[in-house]
Amino acid sequence: MTKEQAVTHLTATPALVVAFAIMAVTGLLLMRSAPSYGSLLINLHKVGVLLLIAAVVLRARAAHLDTGLPGTTWAVLVVVAVAVVLAVATGGLLSALSSPPAAVLVAHRILPFAVLATTVVAAVLVPAPVR
Repeated sequence: MTKEQAVTHLTATPALVVAFAIMAVTGLLLMRSAPSYGSLLINLHKVGVLLLIAAVVLRARAAHLDTGLPGTTWAVLVVVAVAVVLAVATGGLLSALSSPPAAVLVAHRILPFAVLATTVVAAVLVPAPVR
């Protein structure tokens, strides 16, 4: 598989679905098993987040290079980025603090839905690469 084929596979909609599924399933397992979760589960959760970020960024870059993206699409991508950063930050606080504030816990339970919704909108607005 060439480098361009690999990027095309990562930017396809199924890659976004798989990345979000990894993140969601491991997140649910972490929620049910905390604080006894293992490092494998938390690392799989982080890999899901990294795959999601990579897929969205590479898809946006490819679409921008192919046809360009309108300002509204870039605005949606910024909202996706903010939602992901907030979800990662609250997840980090949950991992780091032995007794996190309730607001952090609630935020980290709500933010994945914001990430899902904005990622779906971005997947609709950002076309798959032509290459």
